[in-house]
Amino acid sequence: MKYFIPKQPMNKNYLLLFIIILHFTNYTIAQEKNAPKISKFSIGINAGPNYNSLRGDSFADKYKSNFNYFLGLSLQYKINKHFSVVTNLNYEQSPFKSEYRSGPKNWADTYMIKDKTTFTHLNIPVLLQYNLGVYNEFFINGGIFYNPIIKVSNEMINTDTGDNISDLDFNELFKKKNYGLSLGIGMNFKFDKRDNVSVEIRDDFGLNDIGATKLGNISTTKTNSIKLVFNWSLNL
Repeated sequence: MKYFIPKQPMNKNYLLLFIIILHFTNYTIAQEKNAPKISKFSIGINAGPNYNSLRGDSFADKYKSNFNYFLGLSLQYKINKHFSVVTNLNYEQSPFKSEYRSGPKNWADTYMIKDKTTFTHLNIPVLLQYNLGVYNEFFINGGIFYNPIIKVSNEMINTDTGDNISDLDFNELFKKKNYGLSLGIGMNFKFDKRDNVSVEIRDDFGLNDIGATKLGNISTTKTNSIKLVFNWSLNL
């Protein structure tokens, strides 16, 4: 039996090309193994002031907007380089104040009343974050929020005597939930591979009517809260 033996050796160009491809493949695999893993999750703490206001009926219109604070936790999941899902669990108090007379000025024995209604609630936003800039130092947030209302307290102080004349349970006048749209814009400051600090201006715009009764002209009451969010997070 005769075997065919090529008279010409393997083309040197093909052999060189094979060696280059093999070397490049080994180099790529080594780079992937040595490349730092991108953390998908980060947890953090956020806090800051909020500016709260009511809108709607005559009850809402009589209360002035007020500053207060919030404190909570944050969780972020990075989908890719530019997109993330962000959620918070915040504890907030939203006080609203008003001052008025107990009756018309021409009535006898009227007095001034300092009225303060405070909503204590949780704040749970779920947001889609888009990072932009050369180093992803800027971001835009958009999504929804849900606020379970823990309690509603009220004080009506007679400025002449200092007595609290409020005799209504305001927990019965309002619903136990508030929800709406949440939009924000902010900036990231990365100190190292794990630590990150961000500052954000966020607006929680309430969509549902939180009024639960027609008593006291509480027919349509909606909320709005503008927050300055300071956040420190740690990549896991």
